[in-house]
Amino acid sequence: MRGFDMGWLTMPETRELARILPPPERYPYPTWWPYPPEVYRLALLAFEPDGNVASIQARAIRADLPAKDKTRNPRGFSYAGTLFADGRGREFLRAVRGAETLAALEAVVVTEGLTDTIKLAQVACRYGRRWAVLGMVAGSVNAFRSLSDWPTRVPCWVATDGDEAGDRYALQVREALPVGVTVERVDFSSRQEGER
Repeated sequence: MRGFDMGWLTMPETRELARILPPPERYPYPTWWPYPPEVYRLALLAFEPDGNVASIQARAIRADLPAKDKTRNPRGFSYAGTLFADGRGREFLRAVRGAETLAALEAVVVTEGLTDTIKLAQVACRYGRRWAVLGMVAGSVNAFRSLSDWPTRVPCWVATDGDEAGDRYALQVREALPVGVTVERVDFSSRQEGER
């Protein structure tokens, strides 16, 4: 599922989800930004369960790095236990915590990591799907446990990887959500984009 259109990230409606940062010769990166800044130029905001910004995750724009070096958090900070969220995802988090009225949703789609969050948000936008996209990282299950007022009419589709880590995330989400919420494992990689 990982391919996404980098050009889509330049659209105004996606600027709150992720940004492609300028090269270091055009911007004086702060000392806390992951080094080297010319490599870590894709940034995604990480949110608390109430929808407020908590941190940032930086992603390498080079494909030749080892998996352990592809993502970084700002020096001295962590994004563990937070959630990535597209616009509808943030609205959903705020509504569940009572700060906003919940708009009509088809489902909340839970992804694994930065790139799958961007990809599913892009698919939802392109095909006009009413999905709230939430991305998990290590420790995000605690964020789901705090969403005890999740409305039972809003299903949760878990679209994590089909490996051991993805299976573990899917089980954690199912166990964390209130009884009565429909939790379904979905595999978007085997479908045409926009289909469900």
